[in-house]
Amino acid sequence: MSAYLDTRVSLYAGRLWPDDVLAALIDTPAGAVAERLIGHGLPQLATGYDRTGGAQGSRSLEQRIIAQILDETRVLIRPQSGEARAFLTFWTARFEMSNVKTLLRSKMTNERPAAVLTRLIPMGTFGRLDNQDLAHAEDIGELLRRLEAGPYAGIVRRARRAFEQSHDPFSLDAALDRGYYEGLVQRAQPIEAAVGAPFRSLMANLIDRINLVWLLRYRFNYGLPPAEVYYLLVASHYALSGARLRDLAAQDSLEAVLAALPAAWQARLAGVSDVPDVFARMERVAAEQALRVLRSRAPGIARAFAYLILRERDLRAVRAVLRGRHLGLPTTISVWHCDAHLSSSTDAARRTPAQDSIADVGVRSAGCRPGAGPLRRVQSGAVQGDRVCGIACGRVPRSLARGGGPPVQAAGGMRRHRPLESTGGCRSAVARRSAGTEPLAERCVERLPRLP
Repeated sequence: MSAYLDTRVSLYAGRLWPDDVLAALIDTPAGAVAERLIGHGLPQLATGYDRTGGAQGSRSLEQRIIAQILDETRVLIRPQSGEARAFLTFWTARFEMSNVKTLLRSKMTNERPAAVLTRLIPMGTFGRLDNQDLAHAEDIGELLRRLEAGPYAGIVRRARRAFEQSHDPFSLDAALDRGYYEGLVQRAQPIEAAVGAPFRSLMANLIDRINLVWLLRYRFNYGLPPAEVYYLLVASHYALSGARLRDLAAQDSLEAVLAALPAAWQARLAGVSDVPDVFARMERVAAEQALRVLRSRAPGIARAFAYLILRERDLRAVRAVLRGRHLGLPTTISVWHCDAHLSSSTDAARRTPAQDSIADVGVRSAGCRPGAGPLRRVQSGAVQGDRVCGIACGRVPRSLARGGGPPVQAAGGMRRHRPLESTGGCRSAVARRSAGTEPLAERCVERLPRLP
C-alpha cells in the first residue's frame, strides 16, 4: 500500500500549476479554458465552464473546487488505515465545520431552511451531519443541542459555552475554529511520533502560522485583551508554545510581538509592517517546506498531506483567475503569492500588484448575510453595489474610512467580525490599488473554509 500511495502522490504532483502556466490561464481564449482545466486534472471546474461564454454553471465555483479537493483526498485516503486515515479524514472536516457556521448564522438571521441548504458544501462520503435535520432546527439553541449530539460534540460544546457567556457570533466562530484545530493537532501527534520531522514540520508551520496571525488580528485589529486572545488560540506544542503565546499576547504592539519571537522567526519576518505581511511571509516559508516534503522520500502520509496543502493553494489561485475572467478584469493582473496554500513554484519575493484605478476587493460584514455579498468594485472611493460593512482581511480606502462613501467599518473597528480566514487569502489576487487608497488586502469574498 505504501508503494501505491507514493506512486499516486507522485502522479498527482504533476497536476500542480507552475506560475507560468497559471499566468497563461489568464490569457487563454474562453473557448480553450475548459480544455486547459481538464488537462491539469480539474474536471470539476471544467464541467461548469461554458466553453464559449466563459460562464459558470449553477453549482458555485467554491463548491466545485471543494468537490475536487474531496475527490483527490478520497483517493489518497484509500490505501491508508488507522491514525493516518483518521487524520486525513478529519482534515476534510474543516469544510463541514464551515457548514456548521453557515447553519448557525442562518438561525441568527432567520434564513429559510431551503435557502441555507443550497449554500452548504456538499460533503459526499465525508459528510457526517444530517443537514436537513439541522437546517430545520427551531432556533440556534436547538441547533446547538442537535450538534452536541453529533460527531463534533466536543467542538460544539465548547463553542456553545462561549456563546452562552457572550451571545457574540464572533466568540462562537472563534471557539469552533479553535476546537477544530486542536482536534487536528491531537490526531497529528501519533503520526508525528511515527513519521518524524517531515510531517511535524508541516503541522508546525500550519499551527504556528494560525496562532501568530490570530494573535495579531485579535490583539491589534479587534482590540481584544491579552487574556481573551490567549484563550482563543490553539493549544500547541510547536515553536510557539502556550507559554510563549501568553507572553506574545501581553505585548502592546505588533513590533513588540515580532521582537519577542525566537531569533529564527525574527529573521524570517524581517521587514514586515502589518498583519497581512506577516501572513504572506509565513505562508511562503510553509510553501517552500511543503514542496520540499513533497519532493523528498518522506513517508507517504507526509507527502500526501504536503500535496493536499499545495493542491488547495493551486485551486484557490485558479479560482481567483476564473473569477477575474468572469468579472471582465484586465489581463494585466499580477499574480500575488498571498495565500496560505502552496504552489509548485514559490517566488522568493512578493510581487507588486498592477497599479490600476479600480480596486477589486471582497467585502463581508457583520450585518450582511455571510456569503451573500458579491465582489464589489471600489473606484476612487465610490462603492458600486450594496453597502459595504467591512473589508475582508485588509485595510479600507482612505476616502471610505473618512466617510467618503457608504458606511464602512475600518479594520480597527472590526472587533466582532473576524474574516473567515486565519487561513488564507488568494494566491493570485484580483485585488488592486485604487487611486488614493491604502493597499487593499488580496482576499476575495466567498472564500474556501479556513485553511491557513
